[in-house]
Amino acid sequence: MSFNESKQRIKFFEISILCTIFFTFILSMNYPSFTSITGGLFTPSNSTTWLGYALLMFVGVATTALRRRIKFSIIHVGYVACLALFLLPLIYSNTSFLKYEYMTILGILAAVSVIFVISQHSGNKFKRSVLLILYLSSLIQTFWGFTQYYFISDSNILFVLADQRLPLGVFNQINIFSTYLSVGSLLAIYFLYAAKKQTALLMVITFIVIIINAHLNVLAETKTGRVVSLIAIGIYLAHFAFNRRSYMLPICLLLCSIIFSFTPKQWFYEQPEETITSPIGIQSIGVRPIIYSLSFDLIAQKPLTGYGIGSVRKEFALKNGEYRQNHPNYLDSGQVAHVHNEIL
Repeated sequence: MSFNESKQRIKFFEISILCTIFFTFILSMNYPSFTSITGGLFTPSNSTTWLGYALLMFVGVATTALRRRIKFSIIHVGYVACLALFLLPLIYSNTSFLKYEYMTILGILAAVSVIFVISQHSGNKFKRSVLLILYLSSLIQTFWGFTQYYFISDSNILFVLADQRLPLGVFNQINIFSTYLSVGSLLAIYFLYAAKKQTALLMVITFIVIIINAHLNVLAETKTGRVVSLIAIGIYLAHFAFNRRSYMLPICLLLCSIIFSFTPKQWFYEQPEETITSPIGIQSIGVRPIIYSLSFDLIAQKPLTGYGIGSVRKEFALKNGEYRQNHPNYLDSGQVAHVHNEIL
């Protein structure tokens, strides 16, 4: 095979992969779901995402096979190590957990396999194209959430939970929505610094994306999502600031993100019959200190092996019961019925 033929073949492979990525993140994930509190890339409630994933894996495996070459780096070793560490509790977990947790495991395996397939194409132009698709996907959710809160008051086929008066996008859950917006903010920063020239238009677009995403986090009344987003943006901006020896622009971007993440929701539009009781900034942390305290007690008891996938909820419920017995005046909350992030 000549050099030109090989080059054209590789180009065809990359275009095929990009088309399937575009289908997955721009088309299939934006299918609203009426049947679950979660949507978007959450595959159990979105059959079109399964279709997008299947197409992506089929094309990815086929193109990798045709190239007759598999790239395997230290990063892949890290992925395998993390995956093995996560799945290790399967050895001693009660198999009854599969009824509830198998979709979580399948989702993680699917994510790792997609990353592996995409990483087989390592050209800078290809990587930027993938990131651009993800950026456009996040901007769709920004527009979707903004429109949902300010202009849609009744639920319909596109805005499934609009009557809840929270911007949720297609995800239908505030922290998932907030996390996806955070990805968009980080990608906006990336494309600003990756550009050959930081034009005024590009800077304005970056500021607008970061401000609107921070504002949507306020409107969604998310607490964890706001904190995680600010930490991620701060670390990413610090990286560029120290590498480029330029501090004014990163500081301004971070300040805008912080300010608009803590502006009172009461200042903004609300329905005439709606009363917003959310306090300024992030709401009270409620029962979270209790959750953290009980979780650390469980970790201290089994710091190495843990309790096994799916078992930690039962153990946590028992721990919570002991706490209620010792604290009769404790006001119970549904939030203490489970550990918020079992993997952590």
